[in-house]
Amino acid sequence: AHVLAAERRDAVAGLPLFVRDFEANVIDIMLASIKSTPIKPLLLPLWLAFGIAWVLDRFERAMHRLYGMIGWTWVTAEDVVDVNGVRMAWHNIIVSSARAKKLLGYGAADGPPLVSKHQCLAETAAWAGKYYLQLEKERHQ
Repeated sequence: AHVLAAERRDAVAGLPLFVRDFEANVIDIMLASIKSTPIKPLLLPLWLAFGIAWVLDRFERAMHRLYGMIGWTWVTAEDVVDVNGVRMAWHNIIVSSARAKKLLGYGAADGPPLVSKHQCLAETAAWAGKYYLQLEKERHQ
């Protein structure tokens, strides 16, 4: 799709284009990809996830303010969940690939998808397995 967009840059310059080959829910894809790993997903009700993220956000803000008052620097860990990211879960965000198909000829109705759902799940599972091994290695260092 990037190559197609570059070739047709006059028609698509500045436009957001979303590309997909099949309909799927991101959560379903991720859950399927980690089945072969020891990773155990924790699916929380949205209200609870937001509450936890809000408390952590307020804690981080308080620590930054407190450390700033005494001239120190508080460093927020990279894996802290952003409360605004959790807040976005309440928004019904729908992405369509119709513009990409129309302007780029991507995913023509009469042609096969560039990536099948099975291939996507296999690639995602391979990534999850590799990522899990990295996490394990870092944990034991």
